[in-house]
Amino acid sequence: MYQILRNNQVTATRSAPLFVRDQPNGVAVPCSFEEADGVVLEGVICALRGKDPRGREIVDVMEVVGRREGTDPAVERNAARLDYLAMMTGVELPEGGA
Repeated sequence: MYQILRNNQVTATRSAPLFVRDQPNGVAVPCSFEEADGVVLEGVICALRGKDPRGREIVDVMEVVGRREGTDPAVERNAARLDYLAMMTGVELPEGGA
């Protein structure tokens, strides 16, 4: 489980966030947390703090142990899938995202 923070405020909690790394040709591809330059949040790639932001918003990602009370893993997976599809198609998700 990961918490994504903007300005020190938890913006999202995901069991399987979509982490991406930038290839030399500028295309972001899915990868593991350890390899990541960014994370997809609400259909937009955000830079991980300490990585080259490339003009992107910078966020912090914290791995948390366990699952929040009442969260459904299927809902979390679907939210990650929506983030991925929004990123790949350029569709903007409504405020609050997936």
